[in-house]
Amino acid sequence: MNAFDVRKVIRPVVLLLAILIAVYTVVHLWNYYNASPWTRDGRVRGDVIQVASDVNGLVTEVLVQDNQTVKKGQVLFTIDVARQALDVGQAKSDLAKANAGLAQAQANLAGAKASLVKTEANMKLAEKNAARYASLMDGAISKQEQDQVFAARDQALAEREQLTATIEQANAAIQQQHALIEVAQSNLHLAQLNLQRSEVVAPADGTLSNFDLRVGNYVKVGQPVAALLDRHQLYVVGYFEETKLNRIHVGDQATVQLMGDKQKVQGHVQGIATGIEDRERSGSSNLLANVNPTFSWVRLAQRVPVKIVLDEQPHNPLAFVSGRTATVRIIEK
Repeated sequence: MNAFDVRKVIRPVVLLLAILIAVYTVVHLWNYYNASPWTRDGRVRGDVIQVASDVNGLVTEVLVQDNQTVKKGQVLFTIDVARQALDVGQAKSDLAKANAGLAQAQANLAGAKASLVKTEANMKLAEKNAARYASLMDGAISKQEQDQVFAARDQALAEREQLTATIEQANAAIQQQHALIEVAQSNLHLAQLNLQRSEVVAPADGTLSNFDLRVGNYVKVGQPVAALLDRHQLYVVGYFEETKLNRIHVGDQATVQLMGDKQKVQGHVQGIATGIEDRERSGSSNLLANVNPTFSWVRLAQRVPVKIVLDEQPHNPLAFVSGRTATVRIIEK
């Protein structure tokens, strides 16, 4: 076979191979981009906890810094421990005073009950004497003696009524002291809780962000001083076109690839958003629908958030920064 004949054979073969490679490439790209739902509009998200103090006061010590990774329960900063300790001491003093008042009220009750027993005995004796003198014939005793006997009986009755009222007052005082003790105990528990929470700790494992607290700053209850990104709760939200939702199901496997990162992290679909905002409709003063009268002839598919939970740890966990862009691909069953 001469050189001319070889070229005749090689050219068709090369052309055929080129066509096959082109067809394979087109089919591969078509399958990659259309066979499985995918989107480049993905974002890394995470649970953000607002770190705030539960007590008011001056910051006396700062133990961490911005962008530092912390563990759950780690002390971040402390607030005016001395003042909180004084409040605990005052609450203990109030509780001791209330307990002393209870003891005094109980002693008063015991004394009143003892006096009542004695008075009731005297009253019974006075009633017997009065009944005996009343049965005597007129003139058997003098009028003065008879009046004294009846007066002793009436006095015993009055003393019993007075002691009965004293016992009721003592019981009321005991109930009042019990209430004061409960209040004092609550104040003590609150003061101890404030003392305990004068050390602000990390509520979860994570990384601090926008932490700019300094010694001497005054913090208020509930005022956020930093954001804590929970690194155990990182996930990815992929915004898929509505035309692809029929092929996405909860539990489907997925791959996540961060922009600029070669690793493909495995995950699965945890949930699909059940609603997105209708930008063509707004509220009105009379609660009727307010619909935009204009209509665009170019209909763009809406994007619906799909939450992807990671099933494995990335090689570089710190690279999973909340807000980074990611490509998400759903692996259909």
